[in-house]
Amino acid sequence: MTRALDALMSALAILIGVLLLTGGAHFTGPEFKVEISQVDAFALALFALALTRHRLAGGYFPEAILACSRRGLEILERKPGAVLAGAIAAYVILQTGVSAWRFASFHANAYDLSYLDQPIWSTFRVGFLHSSLAVNQTYLGEHFAPAIALFAPVYRVWDSVYALFFVQSLILGGSAWLLYRLALALGVRAPAPILLSLCFLLYQPLRAANTFDFREDNLFVPVFLGALLALATARTTVFWLLCAFSWFVKENAALFTALLGAWACLAPRSLRPAGTAGVRPRRLRFHGAVLFVSSLAVFCLVNQELTPIFSGGSGKTRFAFRMGAMAQSGTGLFAFALEHPFDFFAYLAKQFLNASTLKYFLIVFTPFLFFARSAPIPFLIALAGFAMNVVLGIHSVGFHYECVIIPFLFYSLALALSRQRSRALGSAPAACILLSFLFFYGRSPVHDLRAFVPGAHHRMVSEELQKIPREASVATQSALHPHLTHRKDAFLLAGPPTADYVAVDLSEGIDRYGTPNLLQDVAAMDSASYDKVVDRDGLIIWKKR
Repeated sequence: MTRALDALMSALAILIGVLLLTGGAHFTGPEFKVEISQVDAFALALFALALTRHRLAGGYFPEAILACSRRGLEILERKPGAVLAGAIAAYVILQTGVSAWRFASFHANAYDLSYLDQPIWSTFRVGFLHSSLAVNQTYLGEHFAPAIALFAPVYRVWDSVYALFFVQSLILGGSAWLLYRLALALGVRAPAPILLSLCFLLYQPLRAANTFDFREDNLFVPVFLGALLALATARTTVFWLLCAFSWFVKENAALFTALLGAWACLAPRSLRPAGTAGVRPRRLRFHGAVLFVSSLAVFCLVNQELTPIFSGGSGKTRFAFRMGAMAQSGTGLFAFALEHPFDFFAYLAKQFLNASTLKYFLIVFTPFLFFARSAPIPFLIALAGFAMNVVLGIHSVGFHYECVIIPFLFYSLALALSRQRSRALGSAPAACILLSFLFFYGRSPVHDLRAFVPGAHHRMVSEELQKIPREASVATQSALHPHLTHRKDAFLLAGPPTADYVAVDLSEGIDRYGTPNLLQDVAAMDSASYDKVVDRDGLIIWKKR
């Protein structure tokens, strides 16, 4: 019985490796379609068999898997730099490729790529964070994120959205090095720091944020990992600079620096494990108290005063959009909770008590649950971020909303492992940690790379769109919009257009999200005002007379 179980577990492990490296396969017949690409089910099955084996034979994994684990740990311990550099390079190449082909095959859309791409491109050419789509034609009308202007010089070097994809992948992939340095600073014994970094690169929410166009939230990953590393290495000036910088990344950042300040003030020793060279507890308390107070002041200033200036009033901010069912501001939300407590808690219950929220929680937190007890405070900060997302209506992974909590989750894991300094990480625990990051892994980036390969139609559409002069204004649909953002005016088609050009692609497979009345708008095009200059394979381009 045990021998058959071992053979099955070894086969599952090999299959998982094949799926990670190749992306799996699809089999289609006249009356069936089979896909073998999702890693999740096989990883969960392998874990279930490991529990069964432990009950039957006293060990979780067969010798073949343990031998591979031991060999892997030896390599990680002997050549940590080479392994980490290779893993980061592979991550950057794959994720940049996925984003590039996703864009080239018109799977990216105006929400959210255009929202960020045009403001960055416009900063040196039109105006600071100018956006045709945003409230008041500035991205600051959507989110308080002036930090994204730092990407504007990228377009001075390479005027292509592909440069943005590369920089984004480099920022997120390179954060694995910060995590490695953080684990070492916390006293985690080798080779666990490298294993943590590899798991970081495998982590589904991180990869999903990288794939989903481009967002300012992605900056939270290196910024907060860097801030935690600065505390662990007694570099308080760097810590303060990074915390202050985060306030310019997005309007919710100050909530997390406030929580970080409260942590440093109330439990400084958990930020400075015994035997490490971090900031002394007394100094940590002082810095934590000042950071907590400063963060609350910044949060109120940004959300109550600055953001409404750019959005045209507190009722038009992104916060109001998310919480409009109850309030138009933080003060209004607090008042609503006091005046209508039953409605308030009913709203919260509706957000939390559903299957999608449970799945969201499991995807984000499963690899860290076993270690939460050993490092509760950073885990609780991550939980607070999760709760904020759920309250604001986020119930699934696949966007960018987890980026702000990812550093705290991995810090909790590193902190828990640092308290095991008396013994090295064994082959079985290492295999379990790695396996836990595959429970909700989804598909390999190799699968996504293959799925987004652009075809002849995509290349034709791209070539025709590039012929539209940059000085001309354009109205188009969401899927085409990101290909037309490097200009002053690029609008979504809605009703009778006034732009110099109108471009639509009515071919099958091109997403019409964001322009629900596309067919009606096309049918209503005024032939007296516009000449049709392209009508080819579903692509139609009109030019204003």
